[in-house]
Amino acid sequence: MDTQYDFFAAAAGATEPVLEKELIDLGAASAKQTKGGVFFSGDFSMGYKACLWSRTATRILFILAKGKVRNREDLYRLAFSIDWYNHFTLSETFAVHCAFSDAQNLHTNFTALVVKDAIADYFRRRLGKRPDVDSENPSIGVEVYISREEGVISLDLSGESLHKRGYRIGAGPAPIKEHTAAAFLLKSGWPRIAQGGGSLVDPMCGAGTILIEGAWMACHIAPGLFRTSFGFSAWKQHDGELWKRLRADAEKRKELGLRNPPDIAGFDASGEAVSLAVKNSEFAGMASIIRLSRTSLDMLEERHTAGMNPGLVAVNPPYGVRMGEASTLPALYETLGSRAWYVFPGWQLSVITGNETLAGKIPLTPFKTHTLFNGNLRCSVLHYRIDQPEHPEGKVYAPGIEMFQNRIRKNLKQLKKWLSSEKISSFRVYDADLPEYAVAIDLFEYTWVHVQEYAAPKEIPEQKAQKRLQDVTDMIPELLHVKKENVFVKQRLRQKGKNQYMQMASEGEFVAMEEDGFKFRINFTDHLDPGIFLDNRFVRRLVGRQAMGKRFLNLYCYTGTATVYAAGGGAVSSVSVDTSNTYLSWAEENMKLNRLDGPLHRFVRQDSMEYLDQSSEVFDLVFADPPTFSNTKKEDRVFDVQKDHPALIGKILKRLSKDGLLVFSTNFKKFVLDKSGLSGCSVKDISAQTLSSDFTRNRKMHHIYAVTKL
Repeated sequence: MDTQYDFFAAAAGATEPVLEKELIDLGAASAKQTKGGVFFSGDFSMGYKACLWSRTATRILFILAKGKVRNREDLYRLAFSIDWYNHFTLSETFAVHCAFSDAQNLHTNFTALVVKDAIADYFRRRLGKRPDVDSENPSIGVEVYISREEGVISLDLSGESLHKRGYRIGAGPAPIKEHTAAAFLLKSGWPRIAQGGGSLVDPMCGAGTILIEGAWMACHIAPGLFRTSFGFSAWKQHDGELWKRLRADAEKRKELGLRNPPDIAGFDASGEAVSLAVKNSEFAGMASIIRLSRTSLDMLEERHTAGMNPGLVAVNPPYGVRMGEASTLPALYETLGSRAWYVFPGWQLSVITGNETLAGKIPLTPFKTHTLFNGNLRCSVLHYRIDQPEHPEGKVYAPGIEMFQNRIRKNLKQLKKWLSSEKISSFRVYDADLPEYAVAIDLFEYTWVHVQEYAAPKEIPEQKAQKRLQDVTDMIPELLHVKKENVFVKQRLRQKGKNQYMQMASEGEFVAMEEDGFKFRINFTDHLDPGIFLDNRFVRRLVGRQAMGKRFLNLYCYTGTATVYAAGGGAVSSVSVDTSNTYLSWAEENMKLNRLDGPLHRFVRQDSMEYLDQSSEVFDLVFADPPTFSNTKKEDRVFDVQKDHPALIGKILKRLSKDGLLVFSTNFKKFVLDKSGLSGCSVKDISAQTLSSDFTRNRKMHHIYAVTKL
């Protein structure tokens, strides 16, 4: 039997179990975990194998001596007892590095000096001279470890830390270290997944470290194969022939492993990061195996992974420590979960992050968690199974439907307290929160549901879009506790150069809803919108508070909801203007429903711009909520809110009393107020103050301004 030697493999925190298994698989005769690494034993070749093949160790140490170390004298005797000339000569330089665990009355510099003195005295006594110390680039590295009163002195076989594989020519911000990436992949079960034909994807690949480590692992490439030097190179006992044989064996295993590599792909929003990943993969010899492209997480689609077998999605997203603004990251983690559900059904998602709070933003439930350290940073490792949920009756939904369910439940939970305090019973539950489910869902009186599907992106096949819509429709009754017949679904197309409010049908069925004590007629079947804009509820409240004793004008009045608030708030008179007989009749019915109708509240069928030109009446309070685009049958003229709002506001100011107020509203997403086109007035943006909590997910579609005369 070959002589057995004692070794120590140093490791980052929490990787000791993974490292222990690695060493046993490499042939260690014994292995025992301890804080910061693993003690192991084996023949002479075992030290070389560990240097060549360990993916998670940072250093491999050849133990020279162990003993009690209670003070300086004990440490000196232990170091002096070693036959140093058996390990290196006077021509070699050396350095001493120290580490402690619960050691008393000792510190790093003092301990290193004691050991240096012992080595120097040994050589002087034996040879009359001492070798030089080189703390920057020594030929021989001596490691001292003291735990309580036990001291261990070792020779460093590694040289530079083993995580420096030799392929990384650069790294982006907040990179993951190579040995941490390897431990992350081992914890994720990547070797087993790869052996079963699974693929590997990193959707935020950065410099490509996870992908390269994964490729080497799957192709049985030794992580030390690319290194040009080790700490044992100048060691007198170094067996060059044995090392050559071990390297040759590693080369053969590499050649065999490359014959059948797995599918591996990486994506990143940064072109600079992708370029760096390409260069690193080239240096690692993996350029032909790892497919890299510039694609942001939110744009990732199934087509990007077409032909890949389900496998592992492994990602190290930013966590607000060294890069990125923390305020932007919660949405990123939510998107990570949603894209995983949509793009990777049947895969496993594994995430390593240094921020547990952000990890909680991933709307999935991990089936297993671990802890790792990336440098000194404690990180959580979370593993998720991305399964396709099934309907109780056996129906299989499209990938991602569970994400949709979770988001609805989350929104309801977040809104519950606010809805109660504001006494709101009709509100928006969901507003295209997930890109693949581009619908708006409004719940009325906890009884009726109004679903508007936005037109799907051109790259989404019609069949797939319809499948998603059907799944949403099927899910809603259970999620919102309503009857299936009370769910109404419509498709909202982009309106450009056309009337924004198009009639859908003519069933004429109305229900009533309440808001702030007022009642409104709602119709879910005949028109695109049901008769009230829920996002303007606080704007209506503002109108009601300002209305006492005022003469009120409601332009583009729609169904007259603002007029109801004004009349209910004490307006002495009102004029509601719209081009549609249908909506004017609807507005009158809303006034009657609240017993606010009468001769002082008039309804005028006319284009609002035309009315302003022809009317001589003066008003104290004006509400204008023009459509983004509209035209009239009588005139070949299109109203464009972005282009025409200065002219509209100018006309209103002519009809506004000296101390009057105009509340101007538009939901045009790209709206920009043209201040240069306005004169003689003061404009205050009150969008934030009038935005309801259920519409905060789409702030760009809520523009409200308070305009007064100078």
